[in-house]
Amino acid sequence: METVLLAAGASSRMGGIPKQLLPFGHVPLVVHSVETALHVSDKVILVTGFQAELIEDAVSHAHIDHEDCLIIVRNKHYEHGQFSSTHIGVSHVSPEVDFFITMADLPLIEPYHYIALAEQLGTHDAVRPHHNGYPGHPVIVSNRMRDTILKLPITATMRDFISTIDVVNWEHPDSAWITDIDTPEDYRRLLTLKHPFV
Repeated sequence: METVLLAAGASSRMGGIPKQLLPFGHVPLVVHSVETALHVSDKVILVTGFQAELIEDAVSHAHIDHEDCLIIVRNKHYEHGQFSSTHIGVSHVSPEVDFFITMADLPLIEPYHYIALAEQLGTHDAVRPHHNGYPGHPVIVSNRMRDTILKLPITATMRDFISTIDVVNWEHPDSAWITDIDTPEDYRRLLTLKHPFV
């Protein structure tokens, strides 16, 4: 398995502060997300964009196990939207492997979430977790879909991609799939949760 980890967004609702650099436990959130993905991935492709230098510096100065399995690519056109980052990340995925697509602002995702999701793929094109009807991440995608993604324009959306394929919407009771950080209030709420890494 390989993972495309998106960390290119402008964090507009955070007042311009890169949410990927918010402390989570003893490390920046992006480092936590990279380490989690590396536990279950032969390769992690981290896509940066907004304030890329700051995020890349945070990762490069962290002591990350298996960092030789980490590739950092920069989306110079991140303002075109999230799918532009997905597109550049997937272009670095090995053609023969299934892969995850996920965000760097999902702090409660652990290795077992990736493993449980992978077990649902089977012969489907993709599996997307849902909690109480809300779609979450990671999404796992069959290697057959790599070229399908790359043929879409960078201005497309994940919804455009998913609407054309055999995707399983996997309902799950764990809210971690949808617990992301978009606002300062989201971050403060996260810090009140009883979680071993906070």
